[in-house]
Amino acid sequence: MAKAFRFPLQKVLEIRKHKEDQKAIELGQARHELFKEQQNLERLNRQKENLFASVDEQKIKKMDVVNLQVTESYLVDLNEKIKSQKITIKNKQQLVDEKRQELLKVSQEKKIVEKLKERQWQAHKKDVRKELNKLEDEVAIRVTQKGK
Repeated sequence: MAKAFRFPLQKVLEIRKHKEDQKAIELGQARHELFKEQQNLERLNRQKENLFASVDEQKIKKMDVVNLQVTESYLVDLNEKIKSQKITIKNKQQLVDEKRQELLKVSQEKKIVEKLKERQWQAHKKDVRKELNKLEDEVAIRVTQKGK
């Protein structure tokens, strides 16, 4: 009787699958953080647009010096926040890229073991077929010898 297929590196394959799952989760989290930072940048840009919309030339002419200074200060602050947010987004994008590369690497490592398993499975099936053919041949020989 043919023995059951047993892949000797099954534990290694399971570990690599687990690592791949973990890296996929980390990539998802990094993407989510990037998305949140991009939304924050959009919010800051909307605030800046709203400031410009609320302060047109006519209103500037009618503003007193204190209100003009406050508005200018707020605009400078918004510009600094936007600049800082762009740097944060760039860093988050780099993190996403790193996580994507890590996922790609562990996926390739897992695929190597999966291909090895598939080759061994195909070799096992071939051996089983040979063994079955051999048994069938022996049975056929015995049947023909009994008939003589």
